[in-house]
Amino acid sequence: MKLRVGVVGLGDQWEGRQLPALRALSDRFAVRAICSAVGERARAAAKEFDADVSDGFRAVVERDDIDVILALSPEWYGPLPILAACDAGKAVYSSAALDLSPDEAAELHQRVEASGIAFMAELPRRHSPATIRLKELIATRLGRPRLMFCHERLPIESGTSRGRQGDHCSLAWRNLMELVDWCRYVVEADPESVISAAHTSCDTGPARFYQMLSLDFPAESVSPNEQNPNEAARPIAQISTGHYIPETWRDAMSFNRPASLQICCENGMAFIDRPFEFK
Repeated sequence: MKLRVGVVGLGDQWEGRQLPALRALSDRFAVRAICSAVGERARAAAKEFDADVSDGFRAVVERDDIDVILALSPEWYGPLPILAACDAGKAVYSSAALDLSPDEAAELHQRVEASGIAFMAELPRRHSPATIRLKELIATRLGRPRLMFCHERLPIESGTSRGRQGDHCSLAWRNLMELVDWCRYVVEADPESVISAAHTSCDTGPARFYQMLSLDFPAESVSPNEQNPNEAARPIAQISTGHYIPETWRDAMSFNRPASLQICCENGMAFIDRPFEFK
């Protein structure tokens, strides 16, 4: 039996990620309706699946032949499609970078929890082939993680990009959130303590942003083959993300970009490079 899908919003990753995924999983998902702020994009996407074009997100959410909502772009309506899905009892998969304050995010979380719907946020680093392979190696050869280093050096975020993302969801914060989730997923635990340092400068043109986090995860029982069985091992992750590279240096960055994830385990090491290729 196929899940009947309604697509709300067509974001930057539609052609490169979501469209190919829906094509490849056509035996599991049937796209029934699509809506987007740009009508021509919605019509072109609907042709791919012989789906209907809807005038708005409520028309999609309230259809009887829709089981799940794919919220792929915030467009002008922000979290409203998710709230409508809560009221209609429809499952939601969201890849939209919502511009929410902490209080608004907490309220949205409460609405989703109270409705009892299935909700999944898109966190692509978790499910990349390289991460899946890394988890296999941790389970079979590398052993438990001990040290992790995640570093992202990115071009300065332009004023146009910052304005499009809103006040609460800059690209810098989104990248940092995904790196924290990535480390949590690899370790399979939540950190017990966090140390952070940040720097923001907008003295000369677009804002430069840098933030460093050190995550201290819970202690684990050591295995008998470790050198000091009386000490518990505490995995540590060091994360840094920065938008401080001038646009004119973008081409040079391809020659010395650090690995996106370096991980030291009890029996070996591994590296994952952008775009998340394992080596």
